[in-house]
Amino acid sequence: MAQYKVNIDNTSSKALEIYTFRVSPSASDVYPDYVKVGEVAASSKETYTPAETFENLYFVNKTDGMPLLNTAIQLFSLTDVTISDDNLKDSQDAFAFCKAYIANPSGKMPSAVNNIISSTPNVTEMETQIDEYLADNGCNFNYATFTAVNFWAQNDTRAWAQESDYTLDVYASDNPSVEPSLITLSTNGEITLKEFNGFETGGGRSYKDAVPLSFSRNMVTSDGATDTSGTSLTGTVIDLTDVDQAGNYGLFLVGTQDGNNIIAQPYKTGFDKTYSLAALCKNHGIDWPDSVPDVVVYDYFFSSSGGETVINGKLDITRVSFDEGVLDNVLDILSSTIYEFTLEVDVGANLGAGTIELKIDAGEIKIPLGDNNYLTLDDSEVMLSINAAFSFVLFKIKTTIPFTLFGGPTFDASVSFTIDNLEAQIGVVLNGDNNALFTLPFESSDKNSQSIQIDNLGLAMGVFFKPPGFDLGVTTKFKIGKDKKHSVTLDDDTLTVVCNIVDDIPDPVYISFYIPKLDLTEIFELLLNLPTTIDIPVSFSDLSVLWVQNPMEPIVLPDGSLSQIAYRLSAYMDLFGLQFYGSLEMNLKSGVHGTVTMSPFSIGGDLFSLTGDGNGVTIKIDSDGNPIKNNYVPKTAKEKKAVENATTKQIIAAGGPEIKVTTSGSPYFTLGARLDFLDFSNSIYAEISKKGIFFDLDFGSIISSKMKCCLKDYQNFTGDFTFGIDMTIPLILSSTLAPSSFSSLIPTSVHSIKLKTDVEATLTITTNNNQIELNAWGTFNFEGESFKIPGYTIKSNISKLYDVIKKIESVIVADAAQIFKDLTGDAETWAKWVEKGIIHGVENVAYDLKVGFKKAAGETASILKKVGYVLNDAAKDMRSAIYSVEHITKGLEKAYKSTGNDISKALHYAGFGPDDIATGMMYAGFNPDEITLGLKYIGYGANEVAKVLKVTCKLGKDAITSAMKYAKFGVNEIEKGLKAIGDVTNDIWKYLNPF
Repeated sequence: MAQYKVNIDNTSSKALEIYTFRVSPSASDVYPDYVKVGEVAASSKETYTPAETFENLYFVNKTDGMPLLNTAIQLFSLTDVTISDDNLKDSQDAFAFCKAYIANPSGKMPSAVNNIISSTPNVTEMETQIDEYLADNGCNFNYATFTAVNFWAQNDTRAWAQESDYTLDVYASDNPSVEPSLITLSTNGEITLKEFNGFETGGGRSYKDAVPLSFSRNMVTSDGATDTSGTSLTGTVIDLTDVDQAGNYGLFLVGTQDGNNIIAQPYKTGFDKTYSLAALCKNHGIDWPDSVPDVVVYDYFFSSSGGETVINGKLDITRVSFDEGVLDNVLDILSSTIYEFTLEVDVGANLGAGTIELKIDAGEIKIPLGDNNYLTLDDSEVMLSINAAFSFVLFKIKTTIPFTLFGGPTFDASVSFTIDNLEAQIGVVLNGDNNALFTLPFESSDKNSQSIQIDNLGLAMGVFFKPPGFDLGVTTKFKIGKDKKHSVTLDDDTLTVVCNIVDDIPDPVYISFYIPKLDLTEIFELLLNLPTTIDIPVSFSDLSVLWVQNPMEPIVLPDGSLSQIAYRLSAYMDLFGLQFYGSLEMNLKSGVHGTVTMSPFSIGGDLFSLTGDGNGVTIKIDSDGNPIKNNYVPKTAKEKKAVENATTKQIIAAGGPEIKVTTSGSPYFTLGARLDFLDFSNSIYAEISKKGIFFDLDFGSIISSKMKCCLKDYQNFTGDFTFGIDMTIPLILSSTLAPSSFSSLIPTSVHSIKLKTDVEATLTITTNNNQIELNAWGTFNFEGESFKIPGYTIKSNISKLYDVIKKIESVIVADAAQIFKDLTGDAETWAKWVEKGIIHGVENVAYDLKVGFKKAAGETASILKKVGYVLNDAAKDMRSAIYSVEHITKGLEKAYKSTGNDISKALHYAGFGPDDIATGMMYAGFNPDEITLGLKYIGYGANEVAKVLKVTCKLGKDAITSAMKYAKFGVNEIEKGLKAIGDVTNDIWKYLNPF
């Protein structure tokens, strides 16, 4: 196989050494083995012949060992390598990044690199991602250069002594004395970094002779060192900013010398020097995670007892790494900048598992509250909280605030303030007797009737720095109701007492809580402890109950409203589906008082509308549209800003009607409004009962009296009024036969009624499923009878009550048959009204009774008699009605109970001849004697009577003679009559053939 060469072109200003390296096959040993294989002078070229098919080449600065290039050589693919001063610059940048990476692993870029390493198990993919991240952040070096430089910094002293003999001062790091005391550090020696893998001590202050040391794998050790003998030190990198070397990093060694703890640091120290608390903790076996921010301390000392280590010292608040803007607020609160601190830890405990807190006795602290007021906190404990989750220190205050409310017991509030750049975020625990809670100032003194029950207490606070401000709210969990049976379900069971701080004492300003829904009776029972008999169906929803300490000094509430009444509720009031809103005063003696308003209201567009002098109601809402409640206490600057920047939302439009509420006496609810309805446009005054809202409307002389109105609910209006009518109503009975014709039908018989009376009318407006209906109906009395006008939906547009009246009149005309159905269905009433002249246009009553009412002759005769017809007229009308003579005679006889003479006379008056009269009377049961007497009575002679008796009555000579004798005909008349009927055939022939 041919031997391949690698052409090396060193264009840099540094002489280079060439190494090959291999990673150990052991998984536990990640440090590679290096073998020098050549050199190449500055600005020159060399040829290297690889010994293996695949090799990793490592080109380093011959002077200090810094790696300039790390590359893989694969024969058949790469034969030329160029090294330039750009590679040197990249390595120097990588070394600067490496020192910052070790000294401050929680920094932005180190954290990002660590996240990639921990989350990417595939090595190739990990290197690719890190290379991309470094390039995106302006770094010219890659991951390979970074790892090579990191290896160099942990194994070559020249990394730290490139330009001078880098010297570290060695100190004892603990005090063997039993009593804790501040110690004076004395230098025990020096460690000077001279050459590769070479340390040695100097100064001889504690050691008789210099000790040869070696540096490998980030450890400085003497030959054969153990835990109790020799030197064994671990290296780390520290930020030298706190020792006046801003922007520089140095190697810091911590470990043991012959079993004694020592530290080696690249600067002198004493009482006038500061120390890294992280380094001090690590030096005493306390794990200080690299991601946790450090704190600069001085005058420190340690003490240990029972496995617990206590670190005491001093710190300067101004040198603590707070988040941006926090220090100014801290300095405004504290009275000094220098404080003694205490850190208590269990030796061996992993501080990375939680939070490290330095305790400081801060004495008196004054928190600005605005308006040159302060909240003074005595015996406060300040804690600097150091958490791995943050790259800065949190400032906390713990203290106790004693307070009492409304004459109740004194509670101790354990308060914890956390200061940031905008506010003090506060956590509070109340320590008090939960069985001795305060009594609300508006409660009854009778504990048995107390219906608002306080379950537990909490405290909400907000301290705001720009501008200074303070909110304090005592929040309680409460329930309403004396027992489970009489209880109210709450969706917000928080009762808030908002206080001002006056001379460090909480002074209650107002109380507020919310209730989803109560009816009026429940308000009296639960909030006022008063009885009530008001039965008006009123319910209240979204109740904001509020107590204000001094109504003469109103304050702006969180929802933007202004407090004016000592004890009140603001709520939606539902009355028959009409929704009002307002603020009502609650009084423990007189109940509820105030005015509520609603938006302008209408039914049917412009048909019925209520307006008024209502001012309208707006509320404050946050950016998500949620209402800002009165029991809201902002606890953060963000929440306070949200309240300040809240927008308004109108829930009740201006210009609506108003209801005055006063439960101390009837009327309890009165409505004042302007009503526009038809041609009425004026103010109204309404009273309210359990059935609706009642008021009167004056339409003038068009109606007999004022319209009585009721708004039953938001969908239904009713108006009752009276008006007079004087009109002729066409009345159609039915189809009838013409009295003068037997062969044809005439058109429907048309009659009329002269109607003069008062109409009791009702007008309604109804809305249902977005459909609007205007309906009218009524009743009237006429001739002792009551008639109902059918309901009628008015579909055309109307603007005046006059139009409604005309519509009702048109309904009477159009629906006369329906309205007067009781009349047209009762033949006797009909006949009576005709007889009295009420019904006009009737020519023959009997005819209408027969054809219109389908009455038989007997019924007709009976009706005619009842309504006052005399016998003759009845017979005549019935004959005109085309009843048969038989039925007429029988009907009249039965109805009138008349003699044969009267019947004969009536039939004769009706135009019937003797034969018809005889026929009818026989049918009615009259005997021949009565028939003969009747015929004679009406003037028929012997000849006509004898003929009727023989032909019609079928009587023989003897019967005829007997009947005529009964009728007192004379002998000669009888004989003459008999002779007249002797030749019957001849008589008939003569009758049929008159010529």
